[in-house]
Amino acid sequence: MKWLAWRLIGLLAVLLLAGGSACSDEGAIDIERARVLAERGDADAQAVLARAHYFGEEVEQDYFQAAHWSRLAAEQEHMIGQALLAEAYFFGHGVDQDYDQAARWSRLAADQGYAMGQTRLAAAYYHGLGVEQDYGEAVGWARLAAEQEYAAGQALLGHTHYYGLGVAQDYGAAVNWLRLAAEQDDAEGQALLGHAYYMGLGVEQDYDEAVDWYRPSADQGNSFGQALLGEAYFYGNGVAQDPEEGVHWSRLAAEQGDVIGQTVLGEAYVLGVGVAQDHREGFRWLWAAAQQGGAVAQAHVGHAYYFGRGVRRDYRTAVYWLRLAAEQGSAEGQALLGAAYYFGNGVRQDYREAVRWSRPAAEKGDARAQGLLGAAYHYGFGVAQDYGEAAHWSRLAAEQENAFGQSVLGEAYYFGRGVPQDYGEAVRWSGLAAEQGNAVGQARVGEAYYFGRGVEQDYEESVRWSRLAADQGNAIGEGLLGAAYYFGNGVPQDYAEAARWSRSAAAQGDARAQEVLGAAYVVGHGVAEDQISAYVWLNLAATAGRESARALRDQVAARMTPEEIAEARTRARAERPARPAI
Repeated sequence: MKWLAWRLIGLLAVLLLAGGSACSDEGAIDIERARVLAERGDADAQAVLARAHYFGEEVEQDYFQAAHWSRLAAEQEHMIGQALLAEAYFFGHGVDQDYDQAARWSRLAADQGYAMGQTRLAAAYYHGLGVEQDYGEAVGWARLAAEQEYAAGQALLGHTHYYGLGVAQDYGAAVNWLRLAAEQDDAEGQALLGHAYYMGLGVEQDYDEAVDWYRPSADQGNSFGQALLGEAYFYGNGVAQDPEEGVHWSRLAAEQGDVIGQTVLGEAYVLGVGVAQDHREGFRWLWAAAQQGGAVAQAHVGHAYYFGRGVRRDYRTAVYWLRLAAEQGSAEGQALLGAAYYFGNGVRQDYREAVRWSRPAAEKGDARAQGLLGAAYHYGFGVAQDYGEAAHWSRLAAEQENAFGQSVLGEAYYFGRGVPQDYGEAVRWSGLAAEQGNAVGQARVGEAYYFGRGVEQDYEESVRWSRLAADQGNAIGEGLLGAAYYFGNGVPQDYAEAARWSRSAAAQGDARAQEVLGAAYVVGHGVAEDQISAYVWLNLAATAGRESARALRDQVAARMTPEEIAEARTRARAERPARPAI
């Protein structure tokens, strides 16, 4: 939520001076005459001098002089003096900042019906500065000012209706009040009215109209207007995309502490769009926004810690920030928090939690979440296995070029799970994932080339893709590479290498590798001959459904004693992985 950063926009009406004695015949302020009267104790003249010094009208701006004269007028119960003194205390202009004093003096002015005082008091209640926060009171005082056509009061009343604070949320009413303020050149009103057009809240969505309101707000130095204009240029909404211009306006907003400005500027540095790429600088701005509670920035900070971009990788810290973002509804935060639970990064692995966080992000169209949800359904991790749902979510992710989704969709086509079996489609989707470095995709492409499924058989290509997967620790890739070395397919036959790769894959539950390793132990290829070890691995492969392994195991068992078989079965139970290789 954007909090209003209330700024002075000037007093409403012409100051009513006794007999007009501090004004020239043309109505201009006669500073010297006002000073003479003020020094004689004339409250109206003191208020005139206070205003002149506060805004730099006819004299050099001097907050100390403004505070001096406004206090003298205020102590005579002059509502303009009271309102100006409240402003001075609120912003620390010419006096030490003191929200209690600001609330006290603004109330005195407000009680006299002065719109400026009513608006400052409304803002105090809105932010809980000098008074206990009370949105209802804020609405009441803002309405009194707004009904006097005071622009800042109209803007604040529009704001409360826009966000439903102290009043029922009503975008139509919000737009009406914001427009009245904006047409009086109120910068906050212009910015939020533009936002309404951008979002299509209370008005028909219109990016061009949004930008038309952002610009005058930004030109007045309003941080929200600058941030929104920067965002529009950065993404090309309502204006021709111009990242450099986007960075310009975002920086102006960011330097004033605006969350949106800091977030867009941080994104620009991270992406290297509109500015030279600099992950550290990007992280600095995103961190500032995240500290203020910006959900998008919190997700980015979590992302930075998760992948170690601009900061040292730290999964636990990543999870902290991702959770904050996710709880605010950030799709990126939800998706990456789901991934953390899925892989056990920074939290204890929990597939149910992974699914719980991934689902809302997937439903918002987040590709990472869709891919993970597809995998969960495909393998039955955290949900009941459902190949139809798996194919649905994986396809949505795959079509957004998500490698995880592409690999699972490739698996679906390879085995005919949730879709008709189609090796050509399997290779297409697995290949897209493989080219992005996805180990499952690389392994499946390697297998396709090894057996000539969907592509012409090519052992050398199989070895190339299998090695890429194996180097990432993928069991299927390791198993294929082990088989290639064992039989000399695509590489020179090397039993030692075959045993090395097969052992790694077998320990992860790859049945093909378990059979190859078992066979190696039977005859002592690359390992010392060991019938018990042979039985262990062949039994595991047979249990996984490999009939050739079952036949060889039975041959081995025929040469073993009952005691050796019992020992082998005990070892086999110890070797069985908690999850099958994927």
